[in-house]
Amino acid sequence: MSPFVLTLTSRMPTAADADVVRATFEDTATWPAWCGPVVEVLHAPERWEQGARLAYRLQSLVTVTFDVTLDRVDARSICWSSTKGPITGTRTFTFEDGAVVDEKRFESWLPVALFYPRPPIRRMSERWLADLVAEAERRTL
Repeated sequence: MSPFVLTLTSRMPTAADADVVRATFEDTATWPAWCGPVVEVLHAPERWEQGARLAYRLQSLVTVTFDVTLDRVDARSICWSSTKGPITGTRTFTFEDGAVVDEKRFESWLPVALFYPRPPIRRMSERWLADLVAEAERRTL
């Protein structure tokens, strides 16, 4: 394991169909209403496809704006990346039958695996997933 790479993975079970979870996720206009960590969506992709841009504000320890580029969009997952200072972050949401997975990978020339604040990042990811699952299951009813 390299000290210059940190990967954090969170998984949340769901009773909602994977297609409903994905549709809920792609409905960015509603994120601030149901997703506690998201304060505001500044720019939503017109289509969820490679190269599209998404910008949003996230509340964790502080409010941070992320302006990301969609790197991969396929039937099961959405992956985006952005760079903040010396750290490049890649985030992949995977929509499975019975679960949704959020994987974050941080890379830098700095030893991010030694100093990056794992607990608040993990809490934010788990809250996002729990909120996504709750909203998808609500939409299923």
